[in-house]
Amino acid sequence: MTDVKKTKAVKKPVKKTKKTPAKTAKNKGGRPTKMTENVIHKLEQAFLVGATDLEACVHADISKSTLYDYCVDNPEFSERKETLKNQPTLKAKMIINVALDDADLNTAHRVIDRKEGSKVKQEITGTNGGPIELTTFNFIPVGTND
Repeated sequence: MTDVKKTKAVKKPVKKTKKTPAKTAKNKGGRPTKMTENVIHKLEQAFLVGATDLEACVHADISKSTLYDYCVDNPEFSERKETLKNQPTLKAKMIINVALDDADLNTAHRVIDRKEGSKVKQEITGTNGGPIELTTFNFIPVGTND
């Protein structure tokens, strides 16, 4: 028999390659975001006039899920959204306050009615607080065939 030499397999050194760093946070790759500066501006305009999330999304031409995902990733925008949504209410309260400063009786009654219910009643009386005098008119039909 012939002598067969057993040789050990020699491993070639693995060439170490420099790994490419992961995509930066700014560019994650994939589909570009719909949340551009223009879209955010349109959303803010809608929220400023008291629009609902759905109304604002329609105005900005995005889906509600896009808005909600953006709010999750950007909590500061979520807070700003709620602040902007309250602006119309604040404006209305300021207008009511100006009317109250001008001693507008109607506004005063409405504010009290809203706050306390119908506790304030307006009573109408006649002269010197007496009963209201009613006048009755009797109409007599006059025909053309007399």
